[in-house]
Amino acid sequence: MPEPGRRPCLRLVVASACLLLPLLAAALTPGPEDALLPPGAGDPDWHIAVSGADELAVAGNGQRRALAAALRHYRALEAAGGWPAVPAGPILRPGQRDARIAPLRVRLRLGGDWQGEMQADPKFFDAALADALRHFQRRHGLPASGELDPATVAALNVPAADRAAQLLAALQRWRWLPAQMPADYIWVNTAAAELTLVDDGRERLKMRTVVGHPSRPTPSLRSEIGLIVVNPAWVVPPSIARKDILPRQIRNPDYLGEKRFTVYSSWQADGVVVNPRAIDWQALSDRRFPYRLVQAPGPWNSLGRVKFVMPNAWDIYLHDTNAAWLFALSRRAFSSGCIRLADAPRLALEVLEMSGGPAELLPHYLHSGRTRALALPEALPVYLVYQSAWIDAAGEINFRDDAYGRDRRLAEAIQAMTTVPGPGAVAQSSGR
Repeated sequence: MPEPGRRPCLRLVVASACLLLPLLAAALTPGPEDALLPPGAGDPDWHIAVSGADELAVAGNGQRRALAAALRHYRALEAAGGWPAVPAGPILRPGQRDARIAPLRVRLRLGGDWQGEMQADPKFFDAALADALRHFQRRHGLPASGELDPATVAALNVPAADRAAQLLAALQRWRWLPAQMPADYIWVNTAAAELTLVDDGRERLKMRTVVGHPSRPTPSLRSEIGLIVVNPAWVVPPSIARKDILPRQIRNPDYLGEKRFTVYSSWQADGVVVNPRAIDWQALSDRRFPYRLVQAPGPWNSLGRVKFVMPNAWDIYLHDTNAAWLFALSRRAFSSGCIRLADAPRLALEVLEMSGGPAELLPHYLHSGRTRALALPEALPVYLVYQSAWIDAAGEINFRDDAYGRDRRLAEAIQAMTTVPGPGAVAQSSGR
């Protein structure tokens, strides 16, 4: 999330830069991080346009400067050969001895997570190393168990070059945002599956989210919330009706009834209600599905109790959910593109209070079970971004998986734009 006026201290970079000073100095020369692609170039799922009244965040931004410093550091790590791989194996816990502890110490030291002294027994998993491992796990969105489990090993073994590519992509996307963000807005980082509500430039609320599955990724976009719907009905998008609901109805002829769906004969205004048992669902397919499905409000409703209306071309919105167990997971890319909220009523209350809306009506509307709408006095901007690398308020580098593969594609586009062909390539080209 952008933090106007704050400059992170990059503690992790400073902590381990002393190991790489010569290479780090060489890495300060201009490189791909200085490139500025047109917004969306190399990342077709980026749809945040900067208006003529705004300037791109090319310079003078604390997050951008911090990302550039982190990128130079990781380029230096890459040039030095990266870090050692931590071998796979059984879960290791503090107090155990194992040969994998030695490369783990080196890996955590190079990443800036551990600055302790080498122990007399390099194979012993001591408490200080467990604390360093928890620090690494928190920075990578993993459960901070302090145990060396398979997910942690996988994150430890992501090459320094891949982490540099993530930082490069994050830096480029940051430059596609307005140089001056609004005072109040919602920021959803889909790579981290987290939402932050910003009030007068400061974090007011943070919560976990569920975002689009890699097969149905959530696009990056800017919209505005002007209306909050309490106890909403769900008008199922045609793609979800065909791909998700139809197979369930075929497997269970009572599915639509159990989940309180009403079936309409068409999407036209004169569509009539149809008895689900009168339809030959087996004869329908992904290409032939004329019906409109509407799910009634209630505990069975996939939108939960609150929906935040934000107009956009992709029919993406923020909403509650009846599958709260997903928020306990560290990886939360399971939706069809919309943003599910860990505590939608709380977000609605905070948004209404900070905007001067009718917050006092929300509890009554929630308990009534009836569909009601609450209008905001002024629309609240919403940014859905994809940043798998960022610098937090404590100045620490955070990484998440590039679940959508967008960082790799963007980094390749930047490298292609900034790579200067060698003499051999020129000679081959001129010889044709």
